[in-house]
Amino acid sequence: MDPGAATDAFFDGASPEGRARYTDVQLIGQGAYSVVARAMDSRKNMPVAIKRISEVFYDAHEAKKVLREIRLLRDFRHPNIIWLHALVPPASMETFNDIWIVTDYMDGDLRRIIKSRREIEPLKVRLYMAQLVAALHHVHALDGVHRDLKPANVLVSRKGNLKLCDFGLARLADCLDPWRDEQAYTPKVVTLWYRAPELLLGARRYGAA
Repeated sequence: MDPGAATDAFFDGASPEGRARYTDVQLIGQGAYSVVARAMDSRKNMPVAIKRISEVFYDAHEAKKVLREIRLLRDFRHPNIIWLHALVPPASMETFNDIWIVTDYMDGDLRRIIKSRREIEPLKVRLYMAQLVAALHHVHALDGVHRDLKPANVLVSRKGNLKLCDFGLARLADCLDPWRDEQAYTPKVVTLWYRAPELLLGARRYGAA
């Protein structure tokens, strides 16, 4: 597929005014429900990542995750947390099924660095940890709980800057009260290999710790 056709397919359903803001669109990743592209934001003259989530209303659970992530990213403002720059408006508010979320562009993630098997200098490890702890402190200070902390959700730039991303499973701490509705909150969060011991044991009462 030629680049022009790929860009048209990526922005199919978006308003012409909304998509016109982004140039040099290059597809860089694809998942079960989403496609991610790198683009230039012509208004801010900076590279951004645009995630297109298709058929966002097909599954109510997935739709809630998308809405939750957008609402949380709107409130988080920290240099070590991915920034929500914009949402690309759809061509029609009555019929749209897809959503385009515009965030910071980062070069890679911590999972890719770990799997490369290249030795990471102790100084860089401390740099990564300091930034990650700073990001989590901001989330916890706003009564948030990430609930999916793992290397793939820790984005890293070539310069060593780190940003926490993917808040689809996050909750505000005041929503984690199991006495309000014990069926509403599950210990089955976080990818299994990174799940905390209390979650593996089925705990429903948990918070930032």
